[in-house]
Amino acid sequence: MRIINSHLFSHTFASIAICAPLAAGAMPLLQVKDGILKGAKNVVVNAQNYDVTFNGGSCTEVFGVCALSSFYFRDFDTAQAASQALIDQVFVDSAAGVFERDSSLTNGCQAYTSYCYVLTPVAIDGSVVIGGMATNYSGGARSETARMFYRYTNEASVNLSYARWTVAPAELPEPGSVALLAIAFAGMRFSRRRHFSN
Repeated sequence: MRIINSHLFSHTFASIAICAPLAAGAMPLLQVKDGILKGAKNVVVNAQNYDVTFNGGSCTEVFGVCALSSFYFRDFDTAQAASQALIDQVFVDSAAGVFERDSSLTNGCQAYTSYCYVLTPVAIDGSVVIGGMATNYSGGARSETARMFYRYTNEASVNLSYARWTVAPAELPEPGSVALLAIAFAGMRFSRRRHFSN
């Protein structure tokens, strides 16, 4: 009975040591400067981690060249999923700031306090940018998404921010996580050695 308990303990400890680093990386890291939400790292969209920045100005000002090749996502479903991820994971009230209740704290929307449109562009039709949109209303109202949103390529707005997405780089485990993993494996080896000696 004691041998089973020691195995159970060491296997449980190993599971915790392996899963803890994975769970720790699950929440996005908000990028905040002077109280303004500039973006986030490790936002999960369709089981993939992305980094995003929020940028005010026209499409041409934000992307340099307002062209399809400038946009990371190429279909509306993914842009919509990205917009929903912003609402669920990024535009939240936390110790970093009240980004759900105060949309003017989102970069690109500082001059407008009622709501902020965050556009994830996916296509261009003539001089019109088309994409998924996350709308964050101030005052604690629930954020919402829209299927598509249009904005002229040379038009800037005080309540619009473009979302620029990139794939998040793979993260290496922190030294503390590696140490936990080493302790877990040592515990498993010790319990196994003890089991064979009995």
